Amino acid sequence: MKNWTVIFKTINKKRGGYLNYLRYLTNEKHSNHKAETHKIINGSKSIEDYFIANKRIMDEAHYKQIKNGKGGRPPMSFGCSVTINLPIYINDEKKLNKWKDKLLKQFYKDICKINDDVDYNNISYTKWKKLVFANFHIDKEAGSKTQLNLVIPHYLPFLKNKEITSKFWSKDEIKYTYDTKKIDISQKKYSYIMKKINNDITKKVLGLDILKYEFKNENLGKRKPKREYQNNKKEQELKQKEEKLKQREEDINKNEQELIKTKKVLEREIENFNNKVLDDETIKTYISRIEKQIKEQKSIIEIEKNMTKLKNRAKKVENYNLLM
Repeated sequence: MKNWTVIFKTINKKRGGYLNYLRYLTNEKHSNHKAETHKIINGSKSIEDYFIANKRIMDEAHYKQIKNGKGGRPPMSFGCSVTINLPIYINDEKKLNKWKDKLLKQFYKDICKINDDVDYNNISYTKWKKLVFANFHIDKEAGSKTQLNLVIPHYLPFLKNKEITSKFWSKDEIKYTYDTKKIDISQKKYSYIMKKINNDITKKVLGLDILKYEFKNENLGKRKPKREYQNNKKEQELKQKEEKLKQREEDINKNEQELIKTKKVLEREIENFNNKVLDDETIKTYISRIEKQIKEQKSIIEIEKNMTKLKNRAKKVENYNLLM
């Protein structure tokens, strides 16, 4: 079966993975969304609103599981990401929202058909639709010029009971009770349904027929062999490395020149400082003090020499007296 590009992926890492993915889809400053031609069309609800609504249903389902004595771990995944890419540029929000709403409504109907214990009705559909995150990315120059991003929960809320209490003095009171059914949206049967629905609705709403559309290869020549592709890749990597090395060499040369300049400046400053020192009176007085100290040391040495001479003479006199 021919179809436009439709990708299903389970969102892992619990609440962190869910919130990070929604932040990525709505972030206009992300490197993948920075192109001037790239435009993001978000809904009216915030990321936190979707998170709180899905978390509440997951907690209710887990509480029901424990209450029934089944136990088990709490749910790990918040849902499944669905990406639908079209090769035509559509910048009409009304058209895009109409396409999205019809897709989701038909998808919910078909889910109810597959699951026998769930019946379709508008009330349960509106409750489920509030849990589904959706936004558009459109870009004239990209390969997929129009992209619909969906995050569909694994829990399907449905209407369990509808109670009508009639009172003769006032209007009838209607009470609804809901239940949830856990389904794995990432299964192949659901992706098959979405692909089939998408082909029909793009034809009806957007006037785009997959069978009549001729895909145009933009800037594509003959397919290169693997070795040639790898060699070209290596050549590009080598060129990048060579450019980086050249840049480093230039930086080193610049640093060396700056060092030489700073060295010369320092030498000049030292010369000037030395010249200043010779003229400074405080330094001269310091030199005179040192000279005095040297003289005093010399005199001490002379006194010690004279003392030794006297001692030697005294010894000679004593020896002479003993002989007499």
